[in-house]
Amino acid sequence: KLGVFKAVVTGDPTPKVTWKRAKGEVTDTAKYKSKYDDTSGENSLEIKKVSPAEADTYKCFAVNEYGKAICTATLNVIEMTTDPTEFRKMLKK
Repeated sequence: KLGVFKAVVTGDPTPKVTWKRAKGEVTDTAKYKSKYDDTSGENSLEIKKVSPAEADTYKCFAVNEYGKAICTATLNVIEMTTDPTEFRKMLKK
């Protein structure tokens, strides 16, 4: 599955946007991709093939010469069994 965080950032001058996580790096380009969409004005962080290893607190930093803004989000990953009967049993608990 693909995990995506999105943030709309405005400012003058235009802030530089970076993404970080509390317990690791987001520098692995095979795993993480930071993008900007001119049409929507959204900055996004895509996480490919999300697994429990990526469960963490992620932060979006927007910085320009006048200051810094930080937005925080938490990614929780729950592994699911492929057997629907086991999933139903877990829900009934």
